[in-house]
Amino acid sequence: MSVEAINRGQRLVLMVGGRTWPISTFLDTDGEECDSEAATFAVVGPCKDDFRDEFWVTLELSDFEEVQLH
Repeated sequence: MSVEAINRGQRLVLMVGGRTWPISTFLDTDGEECDSEAATFAVVGPCKDDFRDEFWVTLELSDFEEVQLH
């Protein structure tokens, strides 16, 4: 299970293989809910795959390089 891209504006995570999962909450360094620009973490879910009916994932956003589209 690998993340291909994160779209903060659309609150979506694109997984390798094409599956998309929603970002339900953005969190700052104190674990408080915040907007996407101030976020350090994203809570993704509910997710579903071939093995689990529902699960949640926390992503540390600093692990991903920000890309600007022109």
